[in-house]
Amino acid sequence: MRLKTNPRDKGRAKVKYDTAKLKDENIRKAFTIALKNRYDVLKKEETEQEDERAEEDIQREFNVMMKAYTEAAKTVLGKPRRRKKNP
Repeated sequence: MRLKTNPRDKGRAKVKYDTAKLKDENIRKAFTIALKNRYDVLKKEETEQEDERAEEDIQREFNVMMKAYTEAAKTVLGKPRRRKKNP
């Protein structure tokens, strides 16, 4: 007897970013600036569409923050390079 896998989880691969680059002072500053700029732009877009209910404010704020982090990480950090092992 085996357990069946959930089909919803198949399409969602967790994206990893090269967070080791944050140890470098210059890259850390660039990341924080990119994050702040992206968050401000997304927040401005969301306030223009602020005719919705107060209950959805928390979810909307989370989505804005998550989108800002992922876009800043994509542009500044990038994905980590995988090193091939020599046999």
